[in-house]
Amino acid sequence: NHGGFDNWIFKIDSIGTIQWSKVYGGSSDDFLGSVKQIADSGFIVLGSSSSNDFDVHGNHGGFYYWLLRLNQSGDTVRTRCYGGTSDDHGTSVIQAIGGDFGLTGYSNSNDGDLTGNFGGYDFWILKVDAPTDSIIWQHNFGGTYDEYAYSLIQNVAQGYVMVGCSNSNDSGLVSNHVGLPGPAPMGNYDMWIVKLTNLGVLDW
Repeated sequence: NHGGFDNWIFKIDSIGTIQWSKVYGGSSDDFLGSVKQIADSGFIVLGSSSSNDFDVHGNHGGFYYWLLRLNQSGDTVRTRCYGGTSDDHGTSVIQAIGGDFGLTGYSNSNDGDLTGNFGGYDFWILKVDAPTDSIIWQHNFGGTYDEYAYSLIQNVAQGYVMVGCSNSNDSGLVSNHVGLPGPAPMGNYDMWIVKLTNLGVLDW
């Protein structure tokens, strides 16, 4: 353990025997959101980190999306951070058709890698290229209050669907069952589903 919370990943066989077990992180807190096996038989891992040492590099301030590439033995291939100076939490990662990666979660930043925060936490989705993990495109979706994205899939048309929750009732979220626009929300969270094109543009 490097200090604080670290990511702990272990691979087990079909009867539950541990094949390898490794810890990843830095001296501050690091949280795991999602891990998927990818086409090269390695693994792609997305989480949130507030560290800037050991396995984590490029802190933008607060928590930020932390992408970790592993080979099939769990050795680190490379790591990369995305976010701004406020808190950004990565929750779900996929390998998209064509091999690039889709990342989603929620962000409270409006600088660094992000633009256009609507207020509070927004859904934040990025598409990054597989060879270098560089950002291809990124988009924010939300309202005045808080939105939290927890799951991402790609559909057969190569678009994306994000699922989470929201307590806003503006900026396009006009059907919240309990929230009202104004100085404070009146009610709690609704489920919010956002469908995007293959370029990350809002479909519905």
